[in-house]
Amino acid sequence: MEIVHECHLNPLHYKKLVTQTQPFVDEDDNFLSYKIQHKKEYTGDEKEVRKQILNENLRQVIEHNQKNLDYKLTLNKFSDRTEDELAHLFGTRPSDPLQHGSIKFPHTEEEVNRLAKNLPSNYDMRSGGFVTPIKNQGRCGSCWAFSTAAAVEGALARTNGARGYDLSEQSIVDCAWGFSNHGCNGGIISSAYKYILKHGIALEKDYGLYLEENGYCKIRNMTTTYRIKGFIRVPRLNVNAMKVALHKYGPVSVAINASPLLHYSNGIYNNPKCNNAKANHAVTVVGYGVRNNTMYWVVKNSWGEDWGQDGYFLISAKNNTCHLLENAYYPLV
Repeated sequence: MEIVHECHLNPLHYKKLVTQTQPFVDEDDNFLSYKIQHKKEYTGDEKEVRKQILNENLRQVIEHNQKNLDYKLTLNKFSDRTEDELAHLFGTRPSDPLQHGSIKFPHTEEEVNRLAKNLPSNYDMRSGGFVTPIKNQGRCGSCWAFSTAAAVEGALARTNGARGYDLSEQSIVDCAWGFSNHGCNGGIISSAYKYILKHGIALEKDYGLYLEENGYCKIRNMTTTYRIKGFIRVPRLNVNAMKVALHKYGPVSVAINASPLLHYSNGIYNNPKCNNAKANHAVTVVGYGVRNNTMYWVVKNSWGEDWGQDGYFLISAKNNTCHLLENAYYPLV
């Protein structure tokens, strides 16, 4: 039996591990603190495997944070797992480059540039009450459903005076299979919108709680579903078009490469290597801003409130970081 000393229960001890300037050498102490912080339990030989993975991630976190860049990394609930074990977090495939949405983007490039000149430098839909609380996709590869549901929730709230809509991601997971989606095995943003356009989406309180697994489709039993008039693709690689879409229409679903973001803590993420691999995760852009002359997007994730900045992250608007400007769609309600 392991003896837990009272000093190890101090959260300041754990926080110090990822902010210190010198490498941490007591791997047993680090491992014990991590287990307590994240309420982890291991059996048999798994303990040594998890300790090795965790301490390798810790070394990478400390090495990065020593560079004093615009963003910080940290250990979190994913830090004792391999990327293969976390594959369920990355359940999105990029949309067809020729898929322009059911409705054409309503502004020419000239109009976009003119509109952008009059937009505020900072815009965050959270402050307007248009964004529902952070959710957690859990062990299901359903990020594509969370991203699209969040965008529809925001669009409905803007249209109806900031009234909150808690829509059912489970209904999309269960019912959108005939639209090139595969439930917990992944899906496509544009295909999810095609499903919602045809069948609508129910409230979670009507459909049932999110299960973190595939279930039986019950959408035909719903007396009320919320529909969209269409979905629109934001012109690729166009920062001003994204700003206009966010300010005029609501949240935007995007596909990114999120693998390098697993240990994100805070700050404006900006890593050119993020574009070396294809997009694999769907998230929802809910605003933009400028900090220290750097423009960024405000992004809602679906990994729970205990990840990143209370479930959100900021990402640089320069250089199409992590492919964010390639597969971007918003719903029209």
